[in-house]
Amino acid sequence: MKNARWVRLADDLTRGITNGDYPLDSYLPTEMELCEKYNVSRYTVQLALADLTRMGLIKRWPRLGSKVVSVGFDETYAHTYTSFADIDGLSSTHKRVVQGTQECVVDHALAKRLESGDNKNYNYLVSYESPLDGGVNLWHCGEIPFVFHNVDLVAGSYGGSQDAYDLQDVMASAWVNFATTGDPNGANVPAWSTYTDDNKSTMVFDTTSGERVGYDAELQELISQ
Repeated sequence: MKNARWVRLADDLTRGITNGDYPLDSYLPTEMELCEKYNVSRYTVQLALADLTRMGLIKRWPRLGSKVVSVGFDETYAHTYTSFADIDGLSSTHKRVVQGTQECVVDHALAKRLESGDNKNYNYLVSYESPLDGGVNLWHCGEIPFVFHNVDLVAGSYGGSQDAYDLQDVMASAWVNFATTGDPNGANVPAWSTYTDDNKSTMVFDTTSGERVGYDAELQELISQ
């Protein structure tokens, strides 16, 4: 996602602010002016301005525009990583220290329980599309904001739509239920049965979430050939 148009636009405007092209207390060009200058849609401009607002660089007022209120990042700034490649890139710029290790030994009783098949398996797939660039499938770890119920922190990636807020209610509830009881079923969550050889059930999370049996069976059969 680092090559998405709104990301490139946000980066360019950020450089303009930090370099002094847009001084403190000045106003950025209007949305329409930015559309014409960068040849992008108004939605792309709005995503970029929302990112600058989140970083504390500008404040926006209806009919007044976007005012530069800081030429550097405030203490609450947190960079948004939208792909595994972005996260992996941290290894070249950040020192990592192993704080400690702990050995986990599976005792005989637990090993027998795992072997007996008493554990329950729940299969899921997130097919929700981000509205970025006209709609793209979620990237690796893209479901995490939904699980932790903090889509607001990455509104630039999900558009801040009601669909995104509704989906986070469903997914966060399922994960809390599972962490608490070992079963994801409960309030806000569609009926979700365990995955077995006889019941190949998959919960598909989307604008309308629901359980599917034999989901993508034809594709799996084709891959196995």
